[in-house]
Amino acid sequence: MRRDGTDWLLQSVADQVRGSGFPAVWQMMEQTFHTELLPPSARDLVSATSRPTQELVLSYWQELLDTPPEQLSTIVAAEMDQLRAAGVPYLLITGAQLPPGLGNWIRDALPQATVEVWPRSGHFPHLAYPARFAKRLADTAAWPGSAAARW
Repeated sequence: MRRDGTDWLLQSVADQVRGSGFPAVWQMMEQTFHTELLPPSARDLVSATSRPTQELVLSYWQELLDTPPEQLSTIVAAEMDQLRAAGVPYLLITGAQLPPGLGNWIRDALPQATVEVWPRSGHFPHLAYPARFAKRLADTAAWPGSAAARW
């Protein structure tokens, strides 16, 4: 559950997402991905492969669409408590600066979290900076508790 209001936005358009308004809602969501920021090859990859069906999107968003916001907040708080208590390292890579409220909430909820902003990459920092992403992903193998660290 995001603290920037996105979940409540999704709930406000739930009937459209489930009905004939899905294409318009998806187009609105795609505009927030900022694919225009990507290098041409990454932009072409997204364009050629991104064909989400209404059924697929509904399966991903079902909990967000069906669960009251207060209950979602309780669920997320419990999950964050478990992560914090376990001391599990957490890396969040974003393509833009987080809204202050969301950034503060993440820092408070998960002190072990590292937030990295990879500018000008929109929803796809892994495509804008593939080598950098691969390196950061490989680095997680050495984190305490990772399967690779136990080998």
